[in-house]
Amino acid sequence: MVGKAMAGILLCAMAVGALAQAPRGPKLTEQQFTEVRQLVRRTRAEVERLETAMDQRRQQLAQAYMRYELRARAVLDLQAEIVRMEQDLLAVHHRMHTRLRAIVTKEQFEAMKTRVGAMIGDGAGKGRGQGGK
Repeated sequence: MVGKAMAGILLCAMAVGALAQAPRGPKLTEQQFTEVRQLVRRTRAEVERLETAMDQRRQQLAQAYMRYELRARAVLDLQAEIVRMEQDLLAVHHRMHTRLRAIVTKEQFEAMKTRVGAMIGDGAGKGRGQGGK
């Protein structure tokens, strides 16, 4: 199952590929393309690791709730660990976007955003506010 974070990273990777080969508009240089591709790969690996670990902890939590004898401390510990992992996932996402903006220009970023919006059909990048509405 592909999580939302992973889906976002995959869309970013697709937009980068499309932008690198765009017939018009701001293209990525070879160095930018390489750096963004490496960024996406590293981020994808981190997200996969975190999502796998979170899935395991969620399964453990579900199993803990299936027992009649509820071990409250163990349940609370699992919940805290899941929350920490979710925070880590948000931090990975933030680092990717911070680094992406250090690699590409504003014009290239806007072109990528428009392409991602077109791929998901939400109007992103069309100047219509949050969520393209």
